[in-house]
Amino acid sequence: MQYYDDPDFSYPSFWNNREYEHEAELLALQRLLGDKRFGVVADIGGGFGRLADFLSRYSQNIFLIEPAAFQRKLGQSFISNQIMLQEGNSERTGLQTKSCDLVVMIRVMHHILDPEASVSELWRILKPNGLLVLEFANSHNFKARIRNFFRPIPLTPVDMNTSPEYIPFFNHHPATIKKILRDEGFIVLNELSVSNFRSTFLKRILPLQTLLILERFSQRLLAWIDFGPSIFLMATKRKSIKKIIIPINSANIAPRRSRER
Repeated sequence: MQYYDDPDFSYPSFWNNREYEHEAELLALQRLLGDKRFGVVADIGGGFGRLADFLSRYSQNIFLIEPAAFQRKLGQSFISNQIMLQEGNSERTGLQTKSCDLVVMIRVMHHILDPEASVSELWRILKPNGLLVLEFANSHNFKARIRNFFRPIPLTPVDMNTSPEYIPFFNHHPATIKKILRDEGFIVLNELSVSNFRSTFLKRILPLQTLLILERFSQRLLAWIDFGPSIFLMATKRKSIKKIIIPINSANIAPRRSRER
């Protein structure tokens, strides 16, 4: 993406004064992953490596997949040598089929209008029973429902772009993302509502640690109502899918089976 390849744009500086959002995402990852360990982990669209060193506590083999050359260059000074930087994107990661035990994709879906191809690629690179942690900007969040009280939130992506130069930014409905995951063959295991107190006013009057205590308490509690601006899903890849199609009024025709994935 050209925006992230622009040397005048500093993605690390973007996170200045966003300590709450950063720590809230680390809390979510920690809650979802617990004390698990993984053989191979892929951080898709990992930018300059904001999360890579945190993920290294779960694996010694981490691939950071990033399309922007400038972000990969920045990453060389932000991350440890054991993390492998590689060009790729969510639709074409460049990783081998069934090579990853855990795939993490954070703050990427909001740049994707049609997520199906990306979800298919995440399926391809995961091992059977591998885990996916997927984050997306939530169009069904509490504030959006208040603003749209007399009209339903669409199931299709909501374009949130406000930049004079067009930068794709889409909010997605949780029901749609879950359906895409299920259709591809994932089983959703867990859901968290994240950055629930992302407010300039609250960040000004409350200490960071107080916000994080509230965040820790609320992530699971508020997930069932899709409260926050960000949703984290943890899903697992089924071993295989066998769709059986039974022809109508064709007793002599054996059911067809789709190929196992």
